[in-house]
Amino acid sequence: VSAVVRLVPSPDWFVGLDSVELCSQGYWLDSISIQVGPIDAGSDNGLTFTSPDWSSEPPGPVNLITAHSPKHPAGSFFYPDIQELPVLATFHLHKDKMYRLSETQSNNVLVLLDVSTCVSGQGVSSE
Repeated sequence: VSAVVRLVPSPDWFVGLDSVELCSQGYWLDSISIQVGPIDAGSDNGLTFTSPDWSSEPPGPVNLITAHSPKHPAGSFFYPDIQELPVLATFHLHKDKMYRLSETQSNNVLVLLDVSTCVSGQGVSSE
């Protein structure tokens, strides 16, 4: 699972998940909670939420925003007296429904899919 949520009103700050694996030891996770902090997409030069929209040309790299970076006293997240920022958001993923068995016809071959199990990195296992 991957997700991105913009931090308004910043033009390029966001929180998100990248390629979170929901399959563990052959089974789908029932639930998972992941705490995240702010990320800078590198497309704007502003240091605060209220900075004018000054585009970065060329865009900079995507970076985690920390209590110490970017290192500027005007920065919205710059807190040099603490080790790390508090959690900004938590993603809660919960399995609501489980499908046990389905079948599909592909090139005259019957394929049974058991979606109650999984193969890490593949999503659905076939038997």
